Amino acid sequence: MRTLLAVLVVSTLFGAPPAAAQAPAQTPAQIPAQIPVKAAAPTSVDPSVIPPDPYYKLQPSDVVLVRYRYTPEYDATVAIRPDGFITLPIVGEVKVSGLTVADAAREVRTAASARLRDPEMTFELKDFQKPRFVVGGEVDNPGQFELRGRVTVLEAIAMAGGFKNSAKHSNVVLFRRYDDTQAVTRVINAKDLAKPSRIAEDPTLRPGDFLFVPQNAISKFERLIPFASIAWLFTGPWAAR
Repeated sequence: MRTLLAVLVVSTLFGAPPAAAQAPAQTPAQIPAQIPVKAAAPTSVDPSVIPPDPYYKLQPSDVVLVRYRYTPEYDATVAIRPDGFITLPIVGEVKVSGLTVADAAREVRTAASARLRDPEMTFELKDFQKPRFVVGGEVDNPGQFELRGRVTVLEAIAMAGGFKNSAKHSNVVLFRRYDDTQAVTRVINAKDLAKPSRIAEDPTLRPGDFLFVPQNAISKFERLIPFASIAWLFTGPWAAR
């Protein structure tokens, strides 16, 4: 009897494990891969988070100087045409609008290499379009203004003569370029910004920004809109300045 009890105890302690424990472990090939989770795209675009271009990009009316070390007879100072091209001696036409100075220099050097062997040249920006912003709508002096240093929304409105009595202070709209075809909109409550506790939140303008002060409340603006839909805003008296 004692022998039978000992056998039962040994079987209980060291016997076969449960069925779940006996199941062979899955090899890496058998383990299903985790399905990657794709982050949802943002539903809105905030003008304040659009990074400015790190380098100036050439545009029509900019003036550039091209110099050759060994063939100075081909040196030229030219303005960028409205179509974005410049015309240079021996090189001909080269499109440089929208390029940085460094990229434009490479384009001109490549074009010159077709006529000159390993040309050594310099490409300089001599004059350029001053950065500007526009204020339109219900202000006393709508127009374009040079962006010199740091200018905030409230400062820009002050530069434009301040609000008219008919202005809707709480619905000032900031239009900021997002890409070549679209602008980002942001409705700003300038009345709140003028409070001492909010003055530090006054947004800083960037080159090309357009502030529109409406006469009546604007209920809603899409965050991202095509430039064509706001073309009417640029037909007022501010467009001619």
